[in-house]
Amino acid sequence: MKRYKRLFNETHPYYVTGYTNNVAERLDAWAKRNELAEEKSWYPSFKIIREAVIRSDKYVSLVIDEMRIFLKWHKNESFKYAFKICSLLNKQFAKYNFEFIERNEEGYDLISGLDEAVTLPNNFKIIFYCNMILKDLFIHEEIQKQFLIDFDKLLGHELIHRGQFLDTQDSHLRAEIFKVRPENTYKNKHDYNLAYFSRKEEIMAYAWMIIEELRFNGYTVDKILKVIKSDTIVKNTASMLDVYKSIFTIEDAQLKRLYKYMYEYITEKLPQPDNLLTVK
Repeated sequence: MKRYKRLFNETHPYYVTGYTNNVAERLDAWAKRNELAEEKSWYPSFKIIREAVIRSDKYVSLVIDEMRIFLKWHKNESFKYAFKICSLLNKQFAKYNFEFIERNEEGYDLISGLDEAVTLPNNFKIIFYCNMILKDLFIHEEIQKQFLIDFDKLLGHELIHRGQFLDTQDSHLRAEIFKVRPENTYKNKHDYNLAYFSRKEEIMAYAWMIIEELRFNGYTVDKILKVIKSDTIVKNTASMLDVYKSIFTIEDAQLKRLYKYMYEYITEKLPQPDNLLTVK
């Protein structure tokens, strides 16, 4: 398996007490080392990767360019079923460990044919869930336009998660750290959203997505910086920022962290991982 070169050379957190096969002990060591890092104002590898943003810009650009060419190749081709287009997409983008799956459920996006995406922590595969609207992808320019916008945002979001997963090379530790509690185990939707959108790795990925949404809506870097500094924005300009502001206030650590990550994405030219696309 190819992995990108680590951005930071600190050893993994559990090495502070020696290696152990016990996941609970490794997590405890990880937490203790982070506490020590806070006291000494320095950070171990995973602390940095969770606090400093992971950049995926150049990989998003590369894949989007290939997707534009793919759409030109198949322009005006007509298909009766969305899974046929999913098959073509899988053939073209399997080299990046992507998979497109048709999922016929109510409440799907009527514009682009893309519903959502998820990155699997065990094999780093990114799965894009599509709906029946995808069958018209090659024959309707408006669907293509919105598809590229949605694919851009979902791709960048999930590549950031892939980078987070790849940085935690121990599979058992990775499974514990990134474990997501199922929605049906919460009392209500609000409690689930509060927990889900509070996760540091999600805040980082959504910070990137929000900036992309703002750019697609004509915001310049200066305007985005004003949004971050003043906490003001026209509603519906960036849907995910609306979501965060509906759950958290500016006094909450989650919204402050979101703005921190947005600021880093805008202002800092951090090195990008060697490759977030080839992971097999």
